[in-house]
Amino acid sequence: LLLLLLLLLLLLLLLLLLLLLPQHYFTTRHCRQMFR
Repeated sequence: LLLLLLLLLLLLLLLLLLLLLPQHYFTTRHCRQMFR
């Protein structure tokens, strides 16, 4: 049970990273374009 819970938590973290990283990347790109 513990292993399954840990795996689920890791999967959730990976999904969160995948969801958050693109937004952060796009925002930084937009900011860079604005500064230029």
